[in-house]
Amino acid sequence: MLYVIAYDIDSDDVRGKVAAYLTKRGTRLQKSVFAADIDRHDFKRLLKELADLAEGHGDVMVIPLCSGCRRRTYRLQPSERPFYVF
Repeated sequence: MLYVIAYDIDSDDVRGKVAAYLTKRGTRLQKSVFAADIDRHDFKRLLKELADLAEGHGDVMVIPLCSGCRRRTYRLQPSERPFYVF
């Protein structure tokens, strides 16, 4: 399933670690927003590792996007930059 993961972390060091972790697992959409296709077996591990990395330094939100939601996703003001996630 595709997940959108967004974070607001105050520590530069922790924010960098979270970004590096998510870069290995998904596609960066914005500075603090990633999309990752995670199977159900890896999902709990993803949540635990993100919680461990961000521990007490800010908020992390993981939002599931079902296939129906993905089909109804709109991209406004398309640019020439490729957008591979949706």
